[in-house]
Amino acid sequence: MELILINPPQPYLVEKHTQTPLGILYISAVVKRDRPDVDVSVCDLSDCSEPIEVPDADVYGYTSTSLDYPECVKLMETIRMEHPGSLHIIGGSHATAMPFSCRDDGFDSVFIRESEKTILEYIDDWMRVDTVEFYEADNLVDVCTLPWPDRDALGWTGGRILASGNDRSASLMASRGCPFNCAFCASALIWKRKMRWRSPENVVAEMKHCIEKYNVTTFRFADDSMTSNRDWVQEFCKAVEPLGVRWQTNERVDTVTIDLLKMMRDAGCVEIGYGVESFDPMVLKILGKKISPEQSIRAVEMTFKTNIGVWLLMMISTPGETYKHTVQCNSRALARLVGKFVRASCKTLMPLPGTPIWNDPERFGVEILNRDFSTYNAYPYKPGPNGRPKLILCRNDVSTGSFIRSHFTERNQVYP
Repeated sequence: MELILINPPQPYLVEKHTQTPLGILYISAVVKRDRPDVDVSVCDLSDCSEPIEVPDADVYGYTSTSLDYPECVKLMETIRMEHPGSLHIIGGSHATAMPFSCRDDGFDSVFIRESEKTILEYIDDWMRVDTVEFYEADNLVDVCTLPWPDRDALGWTGGRILASGNDRSASLMASRGCPFNCAFCASALIWKRKMRWRSPENVVAEMKHCIEKYNVTTFRFADDSMTSNRDWVQEFCKAVEPLGVRWQTNERVDTVTIDLLKMMRDAGCVEIGYGVESFDPMVLKILGKKISPEQSIRAVEMTFKTNIGVWLLMMISTPGETYKHTVQCNSRALARLVGKFVRASCKTLMPLPGTPIWNDPERFGVEILNRDFSTYNAYPYKPGPNGRPKLILCRNDVSTGSFIRSHFTERNQVYP
């Protein structure tokens, strides 16, 4: 059996190679370990804007978010024409949220949630010429039993991940899952709100491997909520400090303390991204963030005091947002934080499949105007009774983004 795992084009990324496809790299590693007779490879098309010839294979596997999905469908149709008789399978967050749609669009088999176990079932079924339409693991994967991602198959380890510098980087995950259930996030659907942790020693061993084999000096943790387990973080910091490497992570503002931040700083943490989303209490309540603006401000100030860079992750055009009140809340909070963050991202909320907003838009006062994912970098919805004009106003000149740009020092940078 020849199996090619495809990382589809990602034209929406600000910088290339910032999103390492850890999912298919884990699958490649599992297949090589547990089904060594299978010829598995990874075809990375994430930075391709022009058509590319894909080698012949028995099975083509795609990983897909909802933003990638239209590209996956086009690739599948093109490759099927070029390689008649081939089978096409798909996994990832979009397939998990919309499995029947994926099947109806022409994929032969759809993988729901984690696929490290079910890909082995699929291979065995393929050998018996007995594959089925849907593969869903009975239980969540034991992350302690997984091999490290097959980075050799990709050809690159990671792009620029910090606000300053261009060091050789790698992405990794110390845990899977998130105990929270924010309205705009599909993590609960994928991970079932259950946290699973690798041992600190295993994570540090993977980092050593990346340093020695790929000359990596900077790491990005792709975990949803690493600091939700403070005991684990403390053990990890003790183990990783001797490596002398730099690392970045994204965290919730209500899971850090000044002592924990100091320990993380001493262990090499140089940047933390905080999903503050908004400083409007009503917006935070509707989004189900279960944090307050003061908690966000306090976390940023504590992190700044420990000399760890702060990346503000914000969201505009959200349910509950009003032109006057939300912009005032964001502007006042950001005025207090000028010079205390190194970069900020200000994104328009997109109701994606699998999220509570997508599943029940009326509950959030949202009308989804467009379900064509190929346009999902534009204006995919309107908030509540104020209609689309309010969305456009809140996104352009009067938005939080313009305020951030007008209060930048040399230490700050902004991403659109």
